[in-house]
Amino acid sequence: MPRILITSPSFAPEINAGLLAQGLLPGTTLYADFWRDIQSLWDAGDPVNYIALATAAHPIHLLQVVGSTPPPAGCNPATSANGCPDQVVPNATTQAIITASAYGPAGAAGALTRIAAGQAPVVANPGGIHGYVNFIQGDHGSIIDGVVLPVTQEMQTEAISFTGAPIPPAGIPANTPGTTLMIANPAVIQP
Repeated sequence: MPRILITSPSFAPEINAGLLAQGLLPGTTLYADFWRDIQSLWDAGDPVNYIALATAAHPIHLLQVVGSTPPPAGCNPATSANGCPDQVVPNATTQAIITASAYGPAGAAGALTRIAAGQAPVVANPGGIHGYVNFIQGDHGSIIDGVVLPVTQEMQTEAISFTGAPIPPAGIPANTPGTTLMIANPAVIQP
């Protein structure tokens, strides 16, 4: 969590301004000590510390907005243009969770794997899906906000299909939760 606060285009400027007002200037020892102490307090709840065990215990479906390559000019939290990477949780932070997923107990499910657009229309694994999807459009709130409607629809379709609930209009029957992921719109997903 502290890494998100330091690197987030949405949060970092305001947090750094508050720290600067208290005499904690980025790049100084006191500033580094502050963030080390925050991380020490946060460690017990840091998702990076638990993702490997979570991946070993049950299916995982993670969504990440990576944006287009190259990203459009002017990517910032105030004007989060379509095609920008996540401006709230930097992708490097999400990637740390994805990377840490591989360090589970011997014989565990292993690392999260990327689910690409080319795997459409249905990804199925009777042993459980352990993966993440990179979106090239949308933003941090796309799963609920509908600003980029095709992305919202795709994220919601994936989430619903992952729960095992049927999606009659798409011809998806009820399934064991965590074993099926429908990709309805590969155009918004990284190839």
